[in-house]
Amino acid sequence: MTDTFNSDFKVHELITALKDVEFHRERAKSKSLKKLECDNSKHNQLNISRQIDFDIPVSAQKLVSNPISILEEWDFNLDESVDILLSITNIQTTVKAHLNFEENSMTVVNVKSVVDSKIFLMSSFVEEFVSKYWKKTLTEDFAILNKWIKA
Repeated sequence: MTDTFNSDFKVHELITALKDVEFHRERAKSKSLKKLECDNSKHNQLNISRQIDFDIPVSAQKLVSNPISILEEWDFNLDESVDILLSITNIQTTVKAHLNFEENSMTVVNVKSVVDSKIFLMSSFVEEFVSKYWKKTLTEDFAILNKWIKA
């Protein structure tokens, strides 16, 4: 999957905000959050552990239940790109995303994502997760990011 987002802010402003734990607390407010823990003790890395309630399709409710545990590992690279590994242990699924920034009159953020599920029976749930959670989250988070930097 590929998504593109635009921002009026410079690349360094966007990356600085993405590294800020307070930004991640702000973006968590829009989620059905049960728990949020952040660890930024490693240089150029941020680990976020969260538990959320998710609309689980009826077909998957026998296999998985709320809350869903999600671990986000953010790696901020020297070339001003960002790698995100999203692990959803309840459904043995990962989302790997790579954010690449292009700065001209505005900054374009290209996001390439790959979903990998180890449970064949969960494929329809994973597709729903990707469409309802990941894409929605990306869109919401970039809107929150632009507002947060502006404030």
